Amino acid sequence: MWEISALGGTPRPLGRSVSGADISHDGKKLAFFQLSEKNTVQLVTVERLTSSVSVVAELPSSQAYEYPRWSPNDHWIAFQQSTLYVDDISYVSATGGDVHPLTHEGVLMGGLSWQPDGSGIIYSSGRESTAIYLPTMHLWAAGLNGSPARQMTYGETSLYHPDVDRHGNLVASRLRMQYDIWKFPVTGAPRRNTQDAQQLTRETGQVQTPNAAGRELAYLSDDGGHSNIWVLNLVSGVSRQITFETDPHVSMGLPMWSPDGSKIALVSTRGEPSWDTLGVWVVDADGSNLHRLVSRISGYPTWSGDGKWLYYSTMRQGTFQAFKTAVGGGAPVLVRNDSACVSALSPDGSTLYYSVPHSKGNGSRDYEIRAARPESGPSVRLAQIAGERVPHWQVFQPSLSHDGRWLALPLNDFTSTNLYLLSTIDGSWRQVTDFSPRRTFIMRRVAWSSDDKDLFRCGRRW
Repeated sequence: MWEISALGGTPRPLGRSVSGADISHDGKKLAFFQLSEKNTVQLVTVERLTSSVSVVAELPSSQAYEYPRWSPNDHWIAFQQSTLYVDDISYVSATGGDVHPLTHEGVLMGGLSWQPDGSGIIYSSGRESTAIYLPTMHLWAAGLNGSPARQMTYGETSLYHPDVDRHGNLVASRLRMQYDIWKFPVTGAPRRNTQDAQQLTRETGQVQTPNAAGRELAYLSDDGGHSNIWVLNLVSGVSRQITFETDPHVSMGLPMWSPDGSKIALVSTRGEPSWDTLGVWVVDADGSNLHRLVSRISGYPTWSGDGKWLYYSTMRQGTFQAFKTAVGGGAPVLVRNDSACVSALSPDGSTLYYSVPHSKGNGSRDYEIRAARPESGPSVRLAQIAGERVPHWQVFQPSLSHDGRWLALPLNDFTSTNLYLLSTIDGSWRQVTDFSPRRTFIMRRVAWSSDDKDLFRCGRRW
């Protein structure tokens, strides 16, 4: 953390930080997060004149922390904390003491600001959105007195990073999200693959997480006002709706075809307290027989090659564990307990590919991609990926080609996201697309065509 005078001069170091900082209203102190020698995250304040550091709160490094914000009277500091893709807001006395949770929503959030009188906080939240990746973000107000949060904005436009001045004037960043599904060849050079892309949908709202089986592509769309699973026929271009969820408090996501194309697995918040505990549901390809197979997972469902098992990960005692459950029913089976976030199984079931997140305490995570043979046996590292290269707010889950040779995933390149392939044989990388200098965002995960010659992705170009 450095201080630079508006009049110029030499920057002055104020402390080591893993987050942005906020200056107190009296101008005397900064608040930010730093890593301690004990591998915890500390919320600290620093005197601007003397650089004297005071530890306000000691926090577990299993979570990420962002946006420290002083209350108007400088008595409190609020902040946003997250575990993977769910956030909440807490506050603590600026002199130290107990940390007080303000929200218990377990959804994606995007910044906060104190109300002018210090009685509560205005924050950006995906609460009430029916799409999990990425939700529409609205502004909410929550009081320190425990009263229910009040929604302040509505509509299809997302609002992030609210800021309120002492007169009550509120400003926020506005984002209109509109995505489509594209098909990209993988056999050519990155620029050629990008030029030869085909746009498959022309949506006016959200469309996300495509997954292919033969000539059909399953995806999530909020067409009709609520997110549901749809299937696009890649030959005729005709779509049909598979699920018909209408409850505004239920979110859905991540359709995954079974290997034989007879079923689709998906995640849903129906019957669950938050996005941190999704359930896995299965539905037949014609939309019948929708039923819950697993409750309270932490994401990452994937099919075994024979279609008899669904693999997933869940958080237990602060560590990810990988399980599998028979599609026909039965008790879940523990596969791994080494922070394994399941990615895919090889077609013959001999190898489990998974990622291991490593929190850096600053809102991002580095990842290892590992391969275990057999699934519960020793593993080797295929690659290590810096958190800065993972698209913001995205759950990290590479997709395996049908021949088992490549893992496909989106990675950040400066202002754009591009598609990359990671060899499962030797860990080498191959770039598939090159969108520079255009800004492009690719959402969540990509899908392979049945012949492994193309990748389907959902995203947006600016």
